[in-house]
Amino acid sequence: MAPPATLKLGTSVSLQGQEASADLVTEAAVALVKKITNCYVLPMIGVLGIVGNVLSLVVLAAQDRQQPMNIPLMGLAVSGMAYLFTRNIDLGGCILKDTDAQAADDFYTITQAHALWLSVLFSRITNALTASIAWGRCLVVWYPLKARAWVTTRALCVTTSAIYVTTTIAHVPLFLRNEVIWVQLETTINGQKTNVTVARLQPTAFSIENRYWLGTYKDMLLNVLFRLLPMVVVSFCTALILLSLKRQQQWRLTALAASGGSGGKSHIMREARLTITMVWLCCVFIVCSFPGLCLFTTRLVKPEFDFYGTFSNVFEITTASNSVLEAINSAVFLVYVATGDNFLKKCKRSFLTLHTAASCCHRPAPRSEIAICTSNALPANEMFAGNRY
Repeated sequence: MAPPATLKLGTSVSLQGQEASADLVTEAAVALVKKITNCYVLPMIGVLGIVGNVLSLVVLAAQDRQQPMNIPLMGLAVSGMAYLFTRNIDLGGCILKDTDAQAADDFYTITQAHALWLSVLFSRITNALTASIAWGRCLVVWYPLKARAWVTTRALCVTTSAIYVTTTIAHVPLFLRNEVIWVQLETTINGQKTNVTVARLQPTAFSIENRYWLGTYKDMLLNVLFRLLPMVVVSFCTALILLSLKRQQQWRLTALAASGGSGGKSHIMREARLTITMVWLCCVFIVCSFPGLCLFTTRLVKPEFDFYGTFSNVFEITTASNSVLEAINSAVFLVYVATGDNFLKKCKRSFLTLHTAASCCHRPAPRSEIAICTSNALPANEMFAGNRY
């Protein structure tokens, strides 16, 4: 069903005139689920995820030299923070609703036109980065010697930048689909008729002229490239990594026996922890992304399952649930805490390193303190026992 020429998106996204009996969920249930999701669940995950991603960036920035895994990890942390921030802009509407319901409705309408697609963009960037990281780790596990020549800082910098640029360009048409207009409506307040100016969301001329092409582009091409393909790549790489664990276990026992020093043993055990953490990260991505993939497939099979379709209320509830899972996927630093090697201690040490370095730059320091400034930074492999490479 094609969208109407003018659509108000606020607390209710369903078309006026839709028969309530045709949907499986009432408008009141949709409003309740959206309030719980947008005003409570997502903000809590957002605050936790943004703080965690900032800590991850600080840990990476405190390293004494560049390492290949830094580039995609920092890119992933940035995209995760951007998604959590743009997705939680709806919190402003939650605050306004208690004082001015119309202002809250206008706020929701504006954010639907802009912030919604920004959150979609950063979510797809996260998917693409996760797939590239999983593929890189798979190469490291199966071809450790050749991977040194393939997985370089330059290559990963180009790959990460290309993912950001190409994904952004690919999603530009989505930002051209709708526009916000302000219209005057006649309403009754305290028994007196008055005119109020409200925000409305309507399709642009570009969207109307290319509605069939845009529908296919959005529902098929973008979802296949940035939702289905990353899921396939991550699942495939996870399976390969799991297959290699048994082979690596036997090799690890032999290497530990042949290693004469503690340095070799610690390196081997660290690589083992990295592989296990990578498996957990891939599992989190698969669990959080699979419902969204099912949602996309259902929309293709049943076109009525959409914002503008007969089952718009059910679609809104499932979309809200999927947003929670995508927010969790953007806060995967929790996996570092759960499976990493003293992640929080390394965050504290990184903050102290940055503080010490700043102190050394602002005042003359004895030779012993200069040594501390230059040797306090963590080696790259110790920064993240749970890094993705």
